[in-house]
Amino acid sequence: MRETEKEAEEYAQAIIDHADYQSITGRSGVNSDAHAWRGHQKGNLRHGVGSAIGGNVQLIGSPEQITKQLLQLNKAGVDGFQLAFYDFEPDLDFFGKRVLPLLKQVGLRL
Repeated sequence: MRETEKEAEEYAQAIIDHADYQSITGRSGVNSDAHAWRGHQKGNLRHGVGSAIGGNVQLIGSPEQITKQLLQLNKAGVDGFQLAFYDFEPDLDFFGKRVLPLLKQVGLRL
């Protein structure tokens, strides 16, 4: 997440450009038949199994876009989210200040 979609995409690309290949190697042994992993391929640093960004669903965008994506997932039947952040402390702080209020506005957070 960043203030704008462009900034968020640049941040995601910077993560890929500076990938931690040792960490990726450790995670690339994931072998799952879960539907959520369909379409993920080894070696794809953005959306692959053992990618630089990680996770099987990646939300990238502005606070408004992240809120919209979470709302769409909720409308599709997802009733809980486990979130992770790349640089945990500042990213969590940004999420708390910029995204949580929006989630409250749309009814996804009390």
